Amino acid sequence: MFDFDDEDKQNPIGSVLRYHREQKKLSLDQISEELKVRREYLEAMEHGRFDLLPVGFYRRSFLRAYAEYLKLDPDHILKMLEEQERATKKGEGESPPVPKAHVEGTSEEKKIEREKPAHKFTPPIKPPPRESRAGFWFSVFLGLLIGALCLIFLFKIGIRNEQKTSANQAMAEVESLMVSPEPVDTLELFMNLLDKAIGGSPELILRIETMGESWIRVVSVGVELFSGFINENMNVEFKVKDELSINLGKNQGIKATLNGFELQPLEKGVTRLNRENFKEFISTDRANQIVREHE
Repeated sequence: MFDFDDEDKQNPIGSVLRYHREQKKLSLDQISEELKVRREYLEAMEHGRFDLLPVGFYRRSFLRAYAEYLKLDPDHILKMLEEQERATKKGEGESPPVPKAHVEGTSEEKKIEREKPAHKFTPPIKPPPRESRAGFWFSVFLGLLIGALCLIFLFKIGIRNEQKTSANQAMAEVESLMVSPEPVDTLELFMNLLDKAIGGSPELILRIETMGESWIRVVSVGVELFSGFINENMNVEFKVKDELSINLGKNQGIKATLNGFELQPLEKGVTRLNRENFKEFISTDRANQIVREHE
């Protein structure tokens, strides 16, 4: 899968990334500037310290973006990460085996054990005189009271620890759902997705859904594709190669998509769409959700 000599068996992913970056004679600062990803995140990935990256979706997104930038297979890199995390969890759950010699003993130890003389019988020690019955029950009551107090104390500590753990988990979930402190990273991923889905498509597909009676005129390369009123709850679709213009007159509410991506609300008048400027009209309100769905 990768053309390199893996010398770091403990950090295979980092070795792959660092090797291919050095082969391309690229610096971390240069990649950080182009990908809009912090330099320390790139260093953490090359050293196998994925625990230093943001948790959840952003960790996988940063790794995928770095792999694609180096012209590597991102799916294979992410699969390597999953296998590495599973191996780490499995290693943490295992306990080292007990040496056999410690369990069975050596032959020399067995020989010494056999040569030990038998113990002589020792008569039992005479028990001390019994305490009074009242003193006995008082001791029992005092022991039960102390035990109950200890249980109540431990129960309160357990509740506090559980509440603290629940609060930490809730905070971690909130942080994982928060927008990255650098939203441009997600936007960059969204724009890359647009390049593949629309820029790389052989045709532009415009779909218009009406929520009220509207007048629309659609033209492509000087050829009129449609001109007239569209009634409420009607859908029309146009397929062109490179460009089209939309002339919107009466508008009682329309929703337009380009190759499945929602467009910003179209203004009255003429709107020209082509392969050079289509990103200016794509709505980015659901960018995070769309990137996660494609991920």
